[in-house]
Amino acid sequence: MKTIFVVEPDKMLQRSYVDALSAPDRQIVTFRTANLAVRALEKVIPDVVVLELALPAHNGFEFLYELCSYADTRDVKIIVNSFIQEPAIPWGYVNREDFGIVQYLHKPFASLNDIKRAVNDIL
Repeated sequence: MKTIFVVEPDKMLQRSYVDALSAPDRQIVTFRTANLAVRALEKVIPDVVVLELALPAHNGFEFLYELCSYADTRDVKIIVNSFIQEPAIPWGYVNREDFGIVQYLHKPFASLNDIKRAVNDIL
């Protein structure tokens, strides 16, 4: 069984992601905050994370750093779907691949099919 974490503060988008990504061989776990997703890592390591970077409190960037800081989670694949446009990110000495980001999609331009395709490519 493949596990997908969806870290998205909007409940309607969470439901849309679950509907689009559901399959018999997948477990989809949703979180409204990065803190909740980090705590869940103690129980299960996801195969892929669909992540909004603009999160309350512990933001998406902090979540990415948290994932990269542990040997058992640093290879988790990330699909970003965010209102934060990638060109606005000051990556500095790192790049998105350093964080396991394999696809960077932009809200509201990315469709559910784009997200589904990105997840399917990873799985």
